[in-house]
Amino acid sequence: MNLLIVIIGVFLLSLLPMSAHGHMPDQRIVNAVEVAANAYDIEPALILAVIQTESSFRPHAKSPQGAQGLMQLMPRTAVLMGVVDVWNIEQNIMGGTRYLSEMMEMFGSTRQALIAYNWGPGNLIKKGVSDIPQETKDYLEVVNRHYTHYSKEYPK
Repeated sequence: MNLLIVIIGVFLLSLLPMSAHGHMPDQRIVNAVEVAANAYDIEPALILAVIQTESSFRPHAKSPQGAQGLMQLMPRTAVLMGVVDVWNIEQNIMGGTRYLSEMMEMFGSTRQALIAYNWGPGNLIKKGVSDIPQETKDYLEVVNRHYTHYSKEYPK
């Protein structure tokens, strides 16, 4: 019985994306992140942290709310950011980074940009930072944890 549990556990771990158990993302993703980071002057570590939090580096991730791809872009946001194919790694990362950059410009801080990225800029404008839902607070904590990790691999 115990051996069966171990075998099932190992099998389930093998199904996790590599990044979920401590490895770096696919080189194609890293390359796309570096291009987007340079284009929008955002740290690669922050982009990687958002991607890991949003999709665990799964290019074909789709949320129940309809967010798609590595950076979990909503269809309307993807169109506004110039993304033609949300499943394309480079386009999704470029569009998501552009959106993050616009949120940083609009709200003036990385923290508020991440709140807007997760909760929506309209909610942040209407309700302010004092009324952030627990889900978004948890999101900030996870992004920050991943950011700390990736900052070691990709210093400023």
